[in-house]
Amino acid sequence: MNRQTLELLALGATWGFSFIFLRIAVPALGASPVTFARLFLAVLLLGAVLVYKGAKVPWSTHRNRLIGYGLLNTAVPFLLFGIASKSLPAGYMAVLNGTAALFSAVLAIVWLKQPLTRNKSIGLLIGFIGVAILVGLAPLTLDATVVGAIGAGLFGALCYALAGHLTPRWLGGVSPYAVAFGSLVPAACALAPLAAVNLPAAQNLTPQVAYAVLFLGLVTTGVAYLMYFRLMTKLGPVRTSTVAFLIPVFALLWGWVFLGEPLTVANIAGGALVLLGVALVNGLLPRARTH
Repeated sequence: MNRQTLELLALGATWGFSFIFLRIAVPALGASPVTFARLFLAVLLLGAVLVYKGAKVPWSTHRNRLIGYGLLNTAVPFLLFGIASKSLPAGYMAVLNGTAALFSAVLAIVWLKQPLTRNKSIGLLIGFIGVAILVGLAPLTLDATVVGAIGAGLFGALCYALAGHLTPRWLGGVSPYAVAFGSLVPAACALAPLAAVNLPAAQNLTPQVAYAVLFLGLVTTGVAYLMYFRLMTKLGPVRTSTVAFLIPVFALLWGWVFLGEPLTVANIAGGALVLLGVALVNGLLPRARTH
């Protein structure tokens, strides 16, 4: 197993936590305040990393692209998944997030005219089936609120997929540290007014909620963004987007470990299909490699 694959697994494990902590923080504080807080904390962390690395954000040449990218890849999908977390279990949100890889593959074919190999196509299909099986047996009442939350999650996943393809076109050659910081700043600024008019009551900020927000900002956003943009430059958008298949696996695992949620046979079978799909897309199975 190469280093990039290990980094992909680590990123999936890190982002798997985000849905659990959204379910803790958003009901107490609201979607927009939590989203702004996680972005603000990530900006502080990445700003320190940027200074340490001596990297500079190319505002003069890439300002508009960084703003657009920050809105598309961060502000909009983060807020949408925050809204979805009010009505959907963490596992369902992770499945919706997993469709980003499917959207990425479709965009590669339709928009970029880059046909996928047979093995990659099969891998994407298997992975998507896996994330569907993971929580497919959990009951949900499809009322207007739930349908709206599902739509929000799907649109957020589409934003991730589109932004993934735009990264090399808009920001190719820019330091991943600069891209991470430069896209988070406009995203945080865009959400600040919305968060300001939806401030929660002070008593809602319990220690558990505060820890959830801190983890969301510093780890699942700040650290994870550094990992994500490094992988984007090495693996490309389609292969990097397969991390979305890993997220539900880890989300369910962390729920079992930390929240005592049960693991079913469907969970295990779905997880196995997810890993197989990621292996096919990334060429990890010797017989599946394309020469």
